[in-house]
Amino acid sequence: MYIYAPKFDVFSDKLSSLSGIEFSPSKNNSEAPSATLIVRINKKGGVDKAAPYITAPQKTLVIAGIDDERGMAFAEEALTLGVPEANIMFATAGQGINLQAIAERLQELVNPSNQEIEENNWEDGFTWDESPIINAPQVNRIKTVAIVGYRGGTGKTTVAMSLAVHFADIGEKVAVLDLGSPPAAFRYTSGETEEQDSFKITNSFCDIYIPIKPVWYITAESVAKVIEELRLKYRRVIIDYPAEPVPGHIQAVNADRTVVVVDPDIVQAVEPAAVLKGRAIFLYNKAIPETDTDLVTAFIGEPLVVIKNDHDGCQAALAAREPAYRKSEVVARGIGELAAEITR
Repeated sequence: MYIYAPKFDVFSDKLSSLSGIEFSPSKNNSEAPSATLIVRINKKGGVDKAAPYITAPQKTLVIAGIDDERGMAFAEEALTLGVPEANIMFATAGQGINLQAIAERLQELVNPSNQEIEENNWEDGFTWDESPIINAPQVNRIKTVAIVGYRGGTGKTTVAMSLAVHFADIGEKVAVLDLGSPPAAFRYTSGETEEQDSFKITNSFCDIYIPIKPVWYITAESVAKVIEELRLKYRRVIIDYPAEPVPGHIQAVNADRTVVVVDPDIVQAVEPAAVLKGRAIFLYNKAIPETDTDLVTAFIGEPLVVIKNDHDGCQAALAAREPAYRKSEVVARGIGELAAEITR
């Protein structure tokens, strides 16, 4: 049994004595490590990229250094590849990292189961001692977002594509999985399309995945497999569902957040959505004065994000083959509020 700590052996003896487990800066070809300790590069050693060393995310502990921009980027890389947030550790500036706490966390991981180095010293005077560890509350783990609605025409795809461009604009790598019947995401982009496996993929401000076969031919198991792959590759994955999803598709995704898009049709759009009261974020799209928001919240509760009607902006977006977020200030404001609720 050993802990793999790539390019980091300066504290191996002490960590071994604290944990009772051998540490090694290289892998044993005949034996898989019991866990992996990845330390962001500093004067004591470590690596500049986490990804090449993450093969078993649940068994990986990441020390991201100080929670500055570089530390957050290092942590985000690990989180994107599936390392649990509880396995990401930071240090406060000017203090050290508690080796005892690292040893204890590695014991928990073991007992439940050649990148180019670039100089990065974290900061002058950083030490490893008995100081506290802090985890990473700033890293948002909301990755998959399901967009649903209970009748056609509420604007689910408009919302999905606008939300995608919002996240892309702030520097996130985004994918949209269009499970609509029929799919409509392609109407909001003029990007080039290629076929890959069972999907047509359009690359624009984000990658849009559209099944080649009609969505009702796709099994729940296939959807779950695709989502698993997309979670590893992208920071945000947005799933656009039809008004009547194929049985099992929503359960297969098990989204981190669900957004229900409703419009002024109380009977067809709002009342059915009440089944998700308290378990979803509701977006009231194309709001008009005749339907008061109090009446809507009486059925579905809160949070309720409201996007008022902007017919001209939405039509201009369709004509330009761009998301409404690009052409309508009304939509952009509403999507900004929605994104804040999603990442809250």
